Parts: sequence; C-alpha cells; structure tokens
Amino acid sequence: MKKIGAITIGQAPRTDVMEDLDDILRGDVELIQAGALDLLTLEEVETLRPDGTGNTLVSRMRDGTGVMLQEQKILPLLQQRIHDLEEQGVSAILIMCTGEFPETFVSRVPLIYPSKVICNVVAALGNLSRIGIITPEEAQMEDIQKKVEAHCGDSDPRSVESLSRKRV
Repeated sequence: MKKIGAITIGQAPRTDVMEDLDDILRGDVELIQAGALDLLTLEEVETLRPDGTGNTLVSRMRDGTGVMLQEQKILPLLQQRIHDLEEQGVSAILIMCTGEFPETFVSRVPLIYPSKVICNVVAALGNLSRIGIITPEEAQMEDIQKKVEAHCGDSDPRSVESLSRKRV
C-alpha cells in the first residue's frame, strides 16, 4: 500500500479534515499525518504568533485550541516534518494549508500545495464574475483577496468577497 504524508501547520492528528480525505482515499492509501507543532506546548507556540511583519496562518492544536502563527517562524518546523515523513517512506506529501509557502523546502518526494492547486483552478475558470472566499480569521482576508484577484485576470476587485469564520 502506498504511503502519503499530510502535514498540518498545527498539531496532528487533524481529525476534522481526515474524514473528508479518508472518503477520497477509500483505504487505497495509508495517510501518515504530522504537524509542525507536534512537539510543542501551547506556551512554546505562543512564541510563533504573528508580529505584524509576515503572513498570518491559522491552525489548531491537538485539543482543538485555535492558534495564529507567523509563516516565517514555522518554516523550519515544517521542513523537519517533511524529513520525518520521508523517513517513514511516503511517496508524496500534502501540505494541509492554503497559505503560499516559499519554494525553499527540500524534499525527495513531491510536495503538494493546495494553494497552487486552487489558484490554477480559479485561473482555469476565467469566466467567473464573482468568487466567494471563507477564511478562518479576518486578518487573512486581504491577503487571500489579493491572491485570488491575481488569478482572475481583469475582474473587478469588488467581485471577490471574503467572509471570515471562526472555525479553525
């Protein structure tokens, strides 16, 4: 059976997301989860909070506690989880976050970025006149609007609506 890695920027397991993935994979693939914050306490995670100088990411701890993180601060932790999953023999790794990450990760296996998949789908649907976006935190809305507008060609910026929701 093939093994696929799934990295969350929070703590694994992400049981809230795995139900959907399990339905898709239907037991044909063993999914091995890892989280950037797996080895950290909530107090240690507090040091990774955004300081206003970088991209804000939102995830959750194992107990369901929501956390806001600064992307640049968790990159080394994500790289370590990539290495951990490679050592477990995965043939690909899904980054379970729609944030855009720099192309600096080193991996012997393909890395799948949902952001790239989503942006390419939006670009392929070029005839859209309106797009709705749901974000976990209001602080992410402006960044996500800019990202989608960049892939919508000449669309009116007011045609991209964002709604923040509090479920992480």
